[in-house]
Amino acid sequence: MVEVMSVIWRLYVSTRTVLLFPSMPSSRGGEKSARLALAHEVLHILQHVQKVSRMPTLFRFLFFCVTAAAAVYGLMFALVVFVEPRERDVVVRIPSERVNPQNP
Repeated sequence: MVEVMSVIWRLYVSTRTVLLFPSMPSSRGGEKSARLALAHEVLHILQHVQKVSRMPTLFRFLFFCVTAAAAVYGLMFALVVFVEPRERDVVVRIPSERVNPQNP
């Protein structure tokens, strides 16, 4: 967490420097080199953030499975709590041949 905050701070300071002093004198040619330096710094910082914030694939898969299972159980719990079943009579017709078989 501390590394991510330091990366964000570096990005903020770099961006602010170029925005406040856009035509900052440089040994390579002024405004263009300042923007190139900012772009290089942003690219470097984003690559660093990607390396820091990567999760292992197995952990990501298990986290997804646990989250999906929790969502399913939460849905089932909500159905049990909030839905009231209606009582009604059920009629099933059974053919008389099945009830009284005629064997010769």
